Amino acid sequence: MKLIDIVKVRLDAKNDCYVAELPSLALKVVRIDDALVRDNERMLTGGFYAEVSLSYDAVIAQQQAGRPFGIDSLRPIRLSKSDVLDVFGRARKAFTTAEWIDFLLRSVGLEPAAFSERAEARGDPPHGPLRRAQRQRRGIGPAGHWEEPPLPADLPYAHLISGGKATVAKMFVNNATGQRGLVCQCDVVCFDEVSGISFDQKDGVNIMKGYMASGRFSRGKDNIRADGSIIMLGNFDVDVEQQQKIGHLLSPMPPEMRNNTAFMDRLHAFIPGWDFPKVNPNEHVTDHFGLVSDFSASAGAGCGPETACPCCRDGCTWAAPSRGATSRR
Repeated sequence: MKLIDIVKVRLDAKNDCYVAELPSLALKVVRIDDALVRDNERMLTGGFYAEVSLSYDAVIAQQQAGRPFGIDSLRPIRLSKSDVLDVFGRARKAFTTAEWIDFLLRSVGLEPAAFSERAEARGDPPHGPLRRAQRQRRGIGPAGHWEEPPLPADLPYAHLISGGKATVAKMFVNNATGQRGLVCQCDVVCFDEVSGISFDQKDGVNIMKGYMASGRFSRGKDNIRADGSIIMLGNFDVDVEQQQKIGHLLSPMPPEMRNNTAFMDRLHAFIPGWDFPKVNPNEHVTDHFGLVSDFSASAGAGCGPETACPCCRDGCTWAAPSRGATSRR
């Protein structure tokens, strides 16, 4: 049979072979040829969506510990080739800056003609952290507003943590098994409902704060380096002008972060969601073409205010500004 699913692969060291996983069928041990894995190495680091030809062998099913399911062939749906930046740069030359900004907004499903210039700037695609290692971004807005365009749930480069609940083992490293956590596996880890951020261990927030500063964290005997960026989204339920007079705009954060100036210094960008209107699907959602998320994320790798690249003519339209750098947007 043929199906579309995300294909993940791991090495079975005991049997000296690769095994695939197909989540939609709850199959965790599927035979796959070594050549397919070598040609599509992304399967080993989070997987990707593909059209899969799956077969079942009744003879193998009768064997002890047999693996009757096997992937005969696959056709990747989402590609990320080595020349993606060159293709991207050549296409960019056909656009003016204004047209390019509109195109980026349409790539996250928004119609720029329906927004003011200020709201359009706030709707900048959330791909900056995907393109720049170790970018921390914070988005706050009233309930019902878009704090930041959400990362697609099926994007293999990103992981969404709903409710802000996480474990140190899942986020950083599992000391029992040595398995690296999300900041090592993903380009972006996104916390939704940031007011509820909590870890199963008391030192979880301090580990995250140290990681945000240096890109390293220590667990057990190891000092581990990772490149995953962090995005935090939350609702802001007070009057903005009044809050600025009596406090600051990070009040939705949990107590251990809310008044911690060291934590604030580790944020690279803040997105004021109240400048962005409530999204009406009949008015604000585009019906134009745009770039698929993982292509645009790959295309901007290494792109930033300090780095020249062929996709930007007069400054980077992609990356969140780092400390000390400015963005023309």
